[in-house]
Amino acid sequence: MSVPSPTPTNPTAPVPSRDPLPALRQAASGSRTPFTTLVAIAVAESNIQAEARHPRSSATGAFQITNSTWLELVKRYGAGAGRADLAALVTTDAEGRATVAPENRAKVLEARKDVDLSAKLTAKLCDENRAGLARKLGRAPAESEVRLAHFLGLGGATRLIQAAADNPGVSVKELLPKAYAHNRGLLSEAGKPMTAAQAVASLDARYGRDVAPAAPKAPARVPATLVAQLAEIAPAAAPPAPPKPEPAPVQVAAAEAEPPSVDKAAKELACEVTANGVRCLL
Repeated sequence: MSVPSPTPTNPTAPVPSRDPLPALRQAASGSRTPFTTLVAIAVAESNIQAEARHPRSSATGAFQITNSTWLELVKRYGAGAGRADLAALVTTDAEGRATVAPENRAKVLEARKDVDLSAKLTAKLCDENRAGLARKLGRAPAESEVRLAHFLGLGGATRLIQAAADNPGVSVKELLPKAYAHNRGLLSEAGKPMTAAQAVASLDARYGRDVAPAAPKAPARVPATLVAQLAEIAPAAAPPAPPKPEPAPVQVAAAEAEPPSVDKAAKELACEVTANGVRCLL
């Protein structure tokens, strides 16, 4: 994102009655971004609250996307996400930036509160950031680094990742002054700006929050209406079959092997809705 996305305005707000997980899963299926990444971003940014607004920037919605970034995403991907009507309202100004007429501005920007649409566009943004990080870092980025780019933008994430490796003691305030000004609480420790290494570790933990190892059992406090959905994410284990003679080894054909692009973590993901939001266990 061009401007860092922040903490939610009301992180303890009640969970919306409509379950957001199917929208995130569908968005992931139409992109290269894992479902687990969309969940991690939405939980860290807003506790998956569609109405969340940042008090010091224009970031809005479950994924806390700023005005300028949203207009760019709608222009590029809105039609493919089923909102050609919105995409048609976004034009390009003389400087090549996405813009919208004043009479249509509220309609386009308020669409960030549509979790279905914002999840699809966030997945595409993550795809862009993944490819951009690969170019800038000269290697395939870790998924945690893709999540970091959602928070700091591609340029900010690249600078922080490289600084953490080459100059880990540099102050994040010096390295990313704008990001620090918007997110002083997240990028400070004991009242002082974090170092690059501290910031990477802290943000990695933040965007991995509520994604932790779990015992193979049904999550607690899941409303009955979500049981069927959660069973699709983390199906209950079948009873052990009686022992059978071990067959001779058989080589699995390449076509039958699981594709390497499958997100195995998502298969084991179990989620629960609590009073404070959606908690996902990996």
